[in-house]
Amino acid sequence: MKKSDIKQDSKLKKKNKKRKWLIFIMCLVLLLPVAVVYFVPFDFKYVKVKTKFENMNFSAIELVERSTTPGDSVCLVFDKKKYKGSCYFQRISSNRFATFKAEYSQRKFDFFTTMKNHFYDAHNEYRYAWHFDRKYIIDEFLPKDYFMRMDSLKIQYYNVDKKKVEKEEELMPYLKKYDKNNALYGIKAKKTWFLKNNYIGMPVIFCNGKILQKNSEGYQVFYDEYSNDEKFKPYETESLKSEKTGYMNADTFKELMRTNKAKIDTYCFVSDPYCDLYISVDSSELPKKNAKLYKVYPKLKKYIGKQGKCINFYINGINNPDQLVEYFLPIGQKVSYGKKGLNLEKANPYDDYYKGKVCRNFQEYLDIQKQKETEK
Repeated sequence: MKKSDIKQDSKLKKKNKKRKWLIFIMCLVLLLPVAVVYFVPFDFKYVKVKTKFENMNFSAIELVERSTTPGDSVCLVFDKKKYKGSCYFQRISSNRFATFKAEYSQRKFDFFTTMKNHFYDAHNEYRYAWHFDRKYIIDEFLPKDYFMRMDSLKIQYYNVDKKKVEKEEELMPYLKKYDKNNALYGIKAKKTWFLKNNYIGMPVIFCNGKILQKNSEGYQVFYDEYSNDEKFKPYETESLKSEKTGYMNADTFKELMRTNKAKIDTYCFVSDPYCDLYISVDSSELPKKNAKLYKVYPKLKKYIGKQGKCINFYINGINNPDQLVEYFLPIGQKVSYGKKGLNLEKANPYDDYYKGKVCRNFQEYLDIQKQKETEK
């Protein structure tokens, strides 16, 4: 090969090499915006598209009334139109209620977040997020395009006596401190509540599988339910109790109410730090004016026959269901368990233990419950 040809070939190779480097650099330049859009840190502000608040909204409250009875019960009336049912009010002390208010941001064009949060293993959402089953969003309180991160989670405190929100506390700094990757997707305000427990004196909050304990420096995440740490199991069992010893279960209480031709929407045991029972009644179902209820809560009379209102009772200090049923009966009328007794099989159709069993008063019900526990 001639020297001139070798020289020309060398120049051509250098030119091709420069061209390849140029193409490579151009590709990097073109890919840079894509990388910025897809892989920027989660707190990059310009991708914040939409803000959403999720809370029960204390502005919905129209009436707060303490009971005239020796116990420490409280009645709340709120407007259903203003009510946002993603969270609920909790009674955390004699004169305080609390709820959780959340702010979310949405990210679009984030491939990593899409893969991580839109697909998951159907049997274990939290532990195997990379198994590719489609994640369907059926939560009416969340946007359907679920690129959402929680940016703020505040506790709102409502003072019963002052009848106003008196304080807010931000929890996000403590959640971020715990979560080193700042992966705060999938947290929902309605999965956050105060625990009722007998193990520590400070306020304790359950938040999407984590427990936060308040100390002198704020809140500390000290337990994650997916860590399987046995020493914290008492917190779970205490917070998830559906019945309490010495009370009547919800299904039997509803049957007792039906027997006495009275109505309620909800009767349940709650995890509130300062509340034994929760009862909810629609305003259209309030009893007539001569009911005992209006001696206990005189201001409720003005809501008789009204539409679109919900009345919540936070019961403390009453464990005999007869007293509660009497609230909805005319003054002086005694509670009836029926001519043949209250049919426990009808009230608890999915529990074979109650088959053929009836009770004629609350004490007989307690005796049956005690026998059931003994035979377990």
